[in-house]
Amino acid sequence: MEPVVLALLLALVAALYASVGLAGASGYLAVLALFGVDPPAMKGASLLLNGFVALIGTWVFHRGAIGDRIKPVAAIALPAVPMAVLGGAIRLPAEIYLPIVGGLLILSAVRLLWPAGGPAEDRVETRVPLGAGMLLGGVIGFASGVTGTGGGIFLLPALQLLGWADPKEASRLVAPFVLLSSLAGLAGFLYSTPRLPIGLVLWAPAAILGGLVGARAGRDRLDPTTLRRVLALLLLAAGLRLFLA
Repeated sequence: MEPVVLALLLALVAALYASVGLAGASGYLAVLALFGVDPPAMKGASLLLNGFVALIGTWVFHRGAIGDRIKPVAAIALPAVPMAVLGGAIRLPAEIYLPIVGGLLILSAVRLLWPAGGPAEDRVETRVPLGAGMLLGGVIGFASGVTGTGGGIFLLPALQLLGWADPKEASRLVAPFVLLSSLAGLAGFLYSTPRLPIGLVLWAPAAILGGLVGARAGRDRLDPTTLRRVLALLLLAAGLRLFLA
């Protein structure tokens, strides 16, 4: 019964995140942590599930317009890919990995409850400086590979804090970046750990189905405030469990 419940929760997380154009790595890590999955399996599974759902989100939310966003994403994604491979190949001891991921989940929970920023009308032109963008991409790529998060947790607030994109456009830029960094991180993970948890036989189809349903539902059909609160509680519970482990 437990494997089925775990798969259903992963499907729900994928649907909730995909409904707003995100891939859900922090949510997958939270669910897997609550069920006591060991760290290497958490990391590999999160990267794979994140890649699947990021692919769905990129297709549904960006088809017909992806060409307009290749240039600003490229400056960040090009250095992120090799660094994500490197980070994915690194296996941190559980006593280091779990508190780091726990802290990231707690920060994610706080970020979900934090105001998103100014209104959409105050849109600014998306500008990603080449040098700074490449530096940021390399750092985020490495961090995403090490932690198994795909990088959205780092890139989304960074784009807004640096003034490179408004909140709405930042969300659109994150999906293709997360797709690339997740696949790169997974490649690095498989290089050092050439196996994935058997549970993915159930988890992957569940997440793909949830991602498809969520992406097609779209952000306008769900209450964003309620969504953020539900996800924040899940992330906070799992984060505290890992951070205090």
